[in-house]
Amino acid sequence: MRTTFKYLVLCLGLMGSRALAQTSSVEPCEKCHSSSAWEFAAFNHSKTGFLLKGKHQAVLCRRCHESGAYEKRIDQTCRACHQDIHAGQLGMNCEKCHDENSWIGNFGPEAHRRTNFPLTGRHALIPCEECHMEKREKTFSRAALECYACHQTDYLATASRSLDHVAFGFGTNCRDCHHPTRWRPATFPGHNSCFPITRGPHSKFACLECHSSLAGITVSGACSTGTFFCGNCHTSAHSQSKMDDKHKSVAGYQYKDQKCYSCHHANN
Repeated sequence: MRTTFKYLVLCLGLMGSRALAQTSSVEPCEKCHSSSAWEFAAFNHSKTGFLLKGKHQAVLCRRCHESGAYEKRIDQTCRACHQDIHAGQLGMNCEKCHDENSWIGNFGPEAHRRTNFPLTGRHALIPCEECHMEKREKTFSRAALECYACHQTDYLATASRSLDHVAFGFGTNCRDCHHPTRWRPATFPGHNSCFPITRGPHSKFACLECHSSLAGITVSGACSTGTFFCGNCHTSAHSQSKMDDKHKSVAGYQYKDQKCYSCHHANN
């Protein structure tokens, strides 16, 4: 009788298992669990569309599935689990700077190119803290983008070092004349409207090599400053006596710098 009862229970159990398998989509326990350890289940999470990589592999299931309803789809964005300490200022795509292996940011010069201030030249070598003073709090509030914000000391120091930018009326947008790869030599594009010096053979000369003085000069667009003369550099082969004799038949000729340049500028 006892043997018959055991057999009946076994049969009913097998029938129940088969019925469950036929009427339910639930996976058999052994698909995820083993007899050696029930807690550490081996579930193929890639089927859910969210592949567990890096540190996510060591996170307990209930840390994300707090309700225990594993069949319910949850928010898969980073902000669902990670608090945004940047307060939305850097967007919601955390994976652009962080990865699954380490939450420590990998925001470098290449990533900075996606901002409105790409790091080029020397700027790519500057530690983050020099512009983002608040890096300690990891909030990365927007840093000032105007050159003057960082180069104010350099701008004011020109009064004693080179060309007094304040006295000469130069603006505070340093990039107009300076290059991020090197601070010197600087270019002066505003000079080109009167006499091209950005390129060509005259681009290698310093200001005082052509101008006898820069005192009182202002950037006004006027081309005549009275402090330069072509003959200062071209004296040996272009003395006034030689040029006067050579240009006897040239109408309107005068031994003046602006007159010289009006005809002789093809190779400049």
